[in-house]
Amino acid sequence: MENTHPGHLFYQDQLRQKVETLENLGKIIAIDLDSHDFEIADELLSAGKRLRARHPEARLWCERIGYDAVFALGAGELSLIAK
Repeated sequence: MENTHPGHLFYQDQLRQKVETLENLGKIIAIDLDSHDFEIADELLSAGKRLRARHPEARLWCERIGYDAVFALGAGELSLIAK
């Protein structure tokens, strides 16, 4: 099933080519759904807090750069997305 959330679509269409580098692989990107500003950090809370410092009312969407999910639950594993 394809992810059609506006935050995911914005990431795929506007940000992925810019931020998906070896340096950022595995990091978290938090995106403000209204302003489209974003923050990249090693951890989810860090990215969200830094973005909320600039946009206190931000509606956030987060992705793990280069992967198909932010977290894996149970015995699941994160899968690297092929370019």
